[in-house]
Amino acid sequence: MNGKQLKNSILQWAIQGKLVPQDPNDEPASVLLDKIRQEKERLIKEKKIKRDKNASIIYRGEDNSYYEKILATGEVKCIDEEIPFEVPKGWEWCRLVEVGKTETGTTPSKSHPEYFGDYIPFLGPANILNSKIVSVTQGLSDIGVDYGRVVPKNTILQVCIGGSIGKCAITDKPVTFLFSTLIAVNGRKSLKINKVTLCIWIFGWRKLSLHHVRTQET
Repeated sequence: MNGKQLKNSILQWAIQGKLVPQDPNDEPASVLLDKIRQEKERLIKEKKIKRDKNASIIYRGEDNSYYEKILATGEVKCIDEEIPFEVPKGWEWCRLVEVGKTETGTTPSKSHPEYFGDYIPFLGPANILNSKIVSVTQGLSDIGVDYGRVVPKNTILQVCIGGSIGKCAITDKPVTFLFSTLIAVNGRKSLKINKVTLCIWIFGWRKLSLHHVRTQET
């Protein structure tokens, strides 16, 4: 086993809960997800956030298949094809938006050269390599920043298009980023999620999902 294979194996064990022993005394994820939903309901009533029309619950049916129920409509669908592996007892599958906030980038019009400069970095997929932000050569001006999407330090940026889809890195300063090629992910403050752990999990899950799809196709 070479270094790359070892890294991939450790990554796979970690996101499948096989890297360290599971403590049966830990609070199950289902309880945590219930607390998150209760917190959301409180914020909705206080008109601090809007209700998410796509909010859902993922559960396992009596037939051992996985299902997703859309809370707003009651619609239920089987999602077995989206589940790449089994998780340990006490773990739960959920959509990323349940535990964090996602945002797409914004690209200012290139017909306005005054929007571009060196006031704040402007990132694309090529700037994410080996879980780091590299080779930043583009930026927005102090005028253009108003036409971009600014995210704070310690935000996870994930590539969502092309051959490098799934790659992610954590920002070390406020940045802006391209529309449709990157998404920003921030865990909910009330959860105190470790950003490095979340970044590793997002990247690892994506790699395993792609491997699962390729295996199904062959």
